[in-house]
Amino acid sequence: MAMRRLPVRRTRSEAKEDTRARLLAAARRVFVREGFHGATVDMVAAEAGFTKGAVYSAFTSKADLFLAVYEQRMRERSAAIARRLAEVPAEEVTDVAWRTWAESLRRDRTWHLVLIEFWVFAARDRETRARFARLHGEMRSAIAREIAAARAAGRSGAIDADAIARAHMALGNGFALEAFLEPEIATGSAYEDAATALNAALVEPAAEPLRRAKR
Repeated sequence: MAMRRLPVRRTRSEAKEDTRARLLAAARRVFVREGFHGATVDMVAAEAGFTKGAVYSAFTSKADLFLAVYEQRMRERSAAIARRLAEVPAEEVTDVAWRTWAESLRRDRTWHLVLIEFWVFAARDRETRARFARLHGEMRSAIAREIAAARAAGRSGAIDADAIARAHMALGNGFALEAFLEPEIATGSAYEDAATALNAALVEPAAEPLRRAKR
């Protein structure tokens, strides 16, 4: 007679991580659907199938929950960008990086909208702003590392990699904001044209400005 297998009991730590993962997944859906200000902790709890107390046992506030969602999404994007850039020649790294953003501009419009909401909220709260700035900086550093690696492989430039990453992120975020007033921006080539011009200016060889100055 075959013996029945008893179900494996999860540890307390495993159960806690599972609850957190389900809450983060639910929070993503709620924030995108309702917006940052429209979303509530009660909505997230209901979406995940938990009580409000379960949310507060894992996160201190709605802002804390959003930052956790942002961090998770940021790390996923950083990893995806790194994988994509690893597949292209060094001279194409910067171009592919901003093309990846262009795809996001068109695909993730609802996420960009809720992120803009949170950005304004964080700007008015010192503690939240500091945490948001740290996470945002990690994303920029990840992009800068890929640009620096491309340079090490042979592509030169007059401006450091972090400044290039910051400029492209600022351009991309600006276009995301403009696209909510003029949706055709997201479907046309305006962003690609601007990014191409910015990229040409930022990554040109350091000797080029000196040659022009001697003319």
